[in-house]
Amino acid sequence: MEQVLGDQLAWFKEKD
Repeated sequence: MEQVLGDQLAWFKEKD
């Protein structure tokens, strides 16, 4: 689950 959280965080950062 931690990996998914990091992936989602990176995606959010990229969206910004």
